[in-house]
Amino acid sequence: MLYINLILLFYLLHLNWMLLLKGENIENKWYQYCNNFNKNYSLPFEDTIRQNIFKETINFIKKHNKKFQNGLVSYDLGINHLSDLTNYEYFQKYLQYYYYHNINNKNNKNNLYDKILKRKIQQRKIKFHQMLPRSDIPETINWLKYGYKNKIIDQENCKNSYILASISTMEAHYYIKYKKLIQLSTNNILKCIKRLGNFDCNIGGSIERIYQYGMLFGIPLENNIEKNNITCRNERKSFYIKKIYISIPMINSTTTETTTTRLPSSSLSPSSSSLSSIANALVESKLYDMNIIQNENIIINSNEIAMQQAIAFYGPVTAAIDARLDTFRLYRGGLYYDSNCSSTLNETNHFVTVIGYGKMNDNTGKEYWLIRNSFGNDWGVNGYMFLIRNLNNHCGIGTYFIYPEVA
Repeated sequence: MLYINLILLFYLLHLNWMLLLKGENIENKWYQYCNNFNKNYSLPFEDTIRQNIFKETINFIKKHNKKFQNGLVSYDLGINHLSDLTNYEYFQKYLQYYYYHNINNKNNKNNLYDKILKRKIQQRKIKFHQMLPRSDIPETINWLKYGYKNKIIDQENCKNSYILASISTMEAHYYIKYKKLIQLSTNNILKCIKRLGNFDCNIGGSIERIYQYGMLFGIPLENNIEKNNITCRNERKSFYIKKIYISIPMINSTTTETTTTRLPSSSLSPSSSSLSSIANALVESKLYDMNIIQNENIIINSNEIAMQQAIAFYGPVTAAIDARLDTFRLYRGGLYYDSNCSSTLNETNHFVTVIGYGKMNDNTGKEYWLIRNSFGNDWGVNGYMFLIRNLNNHCGIGTYFIYPEVA
């Protein structure tokens, strides 16, 4: 570790020297940055390192934004509270190595969820749903315009996007059904989800477990509990999940059965007499365990069209994406596309709420997903991103998503 730190120090000092040779002096910008984002590095050594990282970030942004001004890329970058981190530090503090089925491994066989599952579930019915023609799906939907506008929350050096993205989706569905904005307790989940074999700020966790927790135990409102007085048993629960809908990316199928399911009624959601089924990429079940589903060789293809249909007829979804790139970390606006962003499930490392979709209001008319992130309001467009849509499942956006039907 000491050897690595020495190499890092040498590299940063070398970078500082090269910047000075170029006549680049942004020390004032650094102090302004620290003031704007409440950065306080008490040790001179650390302040020097952070300042050099910040200088490198400035150069990276300038180079990229020059391409943006010349029309070579469709989005621009900007300074935010993550700008004094290396890419490695960013990944270690905000992203997670474990995507959904890593959590459901042999180490978690004796957790509380599995015990309840064995005791309560006698018969589990899984339904395959028809895919509508794309022409029958609304061209655009933005659930923010229907009134769901809960505040953006910052992860703050915690790998808890799996919680924040799930909570945001649940709150949105509660609003769609009851026309009431609520704020669910993230602190309650972070502490109590370990009962279901999930992890914490240092590792990350599974969005499946969050939804299962909401179904089994319910989730209290943030203002109903004290932050440091969480018992995981006595809080008054205000939110319960009735059903879970999940897309599962699998390839080999033995049999498939198609049924038609009536869509939940909502005075806020788009309506059409012809819309009576949901995407075949979704599974409906009262409770489920991923290992059981895999053992039964149940196959459901997940894709962007399926997610579009789910968002249009049900509401926002929680989705896994690849967020490891510096262009994602420093995104400020425009239509995000980076050819280095992975579209495969095993490289997803972050969770977001997909709040809608549409086409850009420019001469390109390119399709986008409206992404709600958990990096605070200083990131992106007030906490949101326009991610390119229907282009080879960019950043893995349509690979794995989930949403609830609230009780």
